Amino acid sequence: MIDPFLTGNPSFKGDPKQAAAGATHVLVTHGHNDHVGDAISICKEGGAMLVCIGPKTAKVAREVGLEVGLVADETTSDGIIRALVDQFGDKA
Repeated sequence: MIDPFLTGNPSFKGDPKQAAAGATHVLVTHGHNDHVGDAISICKEGGAMLVCIGPKTAKVAREVGLEVGLVADETTSDGIIRALVDQFGDKA
């Protein structure tokens, strides 16, 4: 999932837990609440790996008690793609 803002989002009409069921990874692109949103419960309760687009986002995630599984060195879409490919190879 990317930037999961489900709970309390007026645009989302479904069940947050159902929408997140089976998520294995959560990518957070920056640390605002509308982007971190449900990442806490998805990672802690569902066991998904948290992937952060850069060190600042990882710092915010750690401050709210999340374990960060992967951090891009460069805070860009290319940086996160490189980090994912480096971590997971051709399975990314």
